[in-house]
Amino acid sequence: MNRLFMISISSLTAMLFITACGASTTSDSPEEEIIDHSEEEETDGDKQNDKTTDQDVSEDLVDNETEKEKAGSETSGEKDSQPSKKKDIPVKVEGEVEMRPAQFHRSGLGYSIYVLDDYTLASEEPNRDVILANYDQSFFTRVIVHGEGADPLQLKENHISNKTAEIQEVEVPLEDVEFSLFEEVESEDGKTAIYYVAKKYNDTLIEFTLFLPVEEAIEGIEPSMWSMISTIGF
Repeated sequence: MNRLFMISISSLTAMLFITACGASTTSDSPEEEIIDHSEEEETDGDKQNDKTTDQDVSEDLVDNETEKEKAGSETSGEKDSQPSKKKDIPVKVEGEVEMRPAQFHRSGLGYSIYVLDDYTLASEEPNRDVILANYDQSFFTRVIVHGEGADPLQLKENHISNKTAEIQEVEVPLEDVEFSLFEEVESEDGKTAIYYVAKKYNDTLIEFTLFLPVEEAIEGIEPSMWSMISTIGF
């Protein structure tokens, strides 16, 4: 009987051991792993958005550079089309041509002109400018812009009829003039040579009146005046 009791105890112990092992095995088995792909999908989306943003930024930079280059090219073209601010112009003195520096000016009356050093362009009154010799301002040229409706023949007749001194037509070193008249007047200060010249620039008539005291300086000042007048554009 004791033997039977021992066998029963052994059987019971074995059953308890097997049960315990089964429970341990069940608890140690790995649970099914659930992977959350939403974070990965979001990350991939963010990466795609980042790539798109980088691409947009790059395209914007390229567009900006292109616009800058275009603007720079246009600005350069504008500069190239502008007259030079200073250049040498020919002045014929006693049969010889000299190149002398002159400054570009744009008159408020609309025309452009190169003014030699030692001369000044000034506004005198409405529709009139004057070119003065800095050496002696009794040497000057009056520039009168008559506009499109002016009649050069009528201006010429006015000059001839209103003069008491002898007035005559002469040739002047200026091309395509409407008329060119000359008179010499005398006063207490001496003699003064006066030229009346008109020329059309497109449809705009401009008249020049040169006042040149007859003295030694006239040899250099007169050709300088004609040289500056020859550079006028409208």
